Amino acid sequence: MGKFEGRSTIMESELSALIWSMQACSSLGYRNVIFEGDNLSILKYIKGEAYSSRCQHLVNSVIAWKSRFLSTSYVHVHRQHNGCADLLAKKSIISPTDWSLFQSCPGFLYNNICADNN
Repeated sequence: MGKFEGRSTIMESELSALIWSMQACSSLGYRNVIFEGDNLSILKYIKGEAYSSRCQHLVNSVIAWKSRFLSTSYVHVHRQHNGCADLLAKKSIISPTDWSLFQSCPGFLYNNICADNN
């Protein structure tokens, strides 16, 4: 979550984040999931409309994880309406830990969630 873990491009980082979110949703028992993102290229890779040899193994992982759900949707959200993701990314950069898992909404994110829902 914002720390360098061997992914050197934005695409690799965002595809890895999508895979991690798919793994988390699956382990929590969710079967109908909508994934939101502000990167149109990621959506094109997943839909097969674009290709990147460097990222293809990650795209293949997304496709494999997709089979674990009854339904999945991938929705583009404009950056200005994706304040939660932006704030989480910024918090992770200054965090002293390598990763964080929240069981409920962290207090610092509450106002952004309310704003994103409007």
